[in-house]
Amino acid sequence: MHLLFNYSLQIWSQRKTSIRNLPRFLFFPCSALLVVYMTLVSCFGEDSVVLSLSDIEWGERGGGNGFPEGLQTYRFAEDKETGGISYYARFPAGSYYRSHWHTHDEIALLVEGRLTFVIDNVSREVEAGTYFFIPGGHAHEWDMREQTEDIILLVQRKGPPDFHFAE
Repeated sequence: MHLLFNYSLQIWSQRKTSIRNLPRFLFFPCSALLVVYMTLVSCFGEDSVVLSLSDIEWGERGGGNGFPEGLQTYRFAEDKETGGISYYARFPAGSYYRSHWHTHDEIALLVEGRLTFVIDNVSREVEAGTYFFIPGGHAHEWDMREQTEDIILLVQRKGPPDFHFAE
């Protein structure tokens, strides 16, 4: 993983090499590994962690009050300095996470599935491997109403979690 991470970092840090020069078949694996690596390093420091989706013990299905019915999460880290958390979220197929915003920035990676992502009233169809950077204060929503399979997101918050639902 370190080799792929280092290669990704070299590509992004060299001014004369743009991301367009990265072979297409390496773009998504490098991006995904970079997000996971940075998430784990920022949450665990120098402690090693290996977390597989098959090992996750999902929480009870919840929802309501703006949250999608049937939502499950698995929280695996908290940054003691910022209060930011890292977790997996599983949204049931056919669900909808209505427009909301957070005080702090949010980073996410769509691990499994497809969905419609809306931010600041701009809609985009996305699939597994998609990276999201959502600045604090920006309204966004996750629409899985047209999907037949569950969606899994890897999420990292840059501060304590809060949810403000748009009216």
